[in-house]
Amino acid sequence: MSKPDVVNWKEAGELVNRIEDPATRRIISRAVMIARLRFYETSRTNDFDLQFFTEVLSELFRNPDVIRQELDGKRPGAWSENPTEYGI
Repeated sequence: MSKPDVVNWKEAGELVNRIEDPATRRIISRAVMIARLRFYETSRTNDFDLQFFTEVLSELFRNPDVIRQELDGKRPGAWSENPTEYGI
């Protein structure tokens, strides 16, 4: 049986490179790098799909105005502070 690995990392890099907003691209690039490093620093039993992770981050951070509003303490949209509402 093969050792768990980070999969789809090239595709993740391609997704990051297609992000137009420079600040968003840097944030997501940093998050992807940290996720990959953390994966290798810890013992894992399953592969980690970096492309999926990057797609989720890209969706989350696609609107820089929403990020700015969140950082300013505002609540753009109808986000719930209860993650169980999202099945988490």
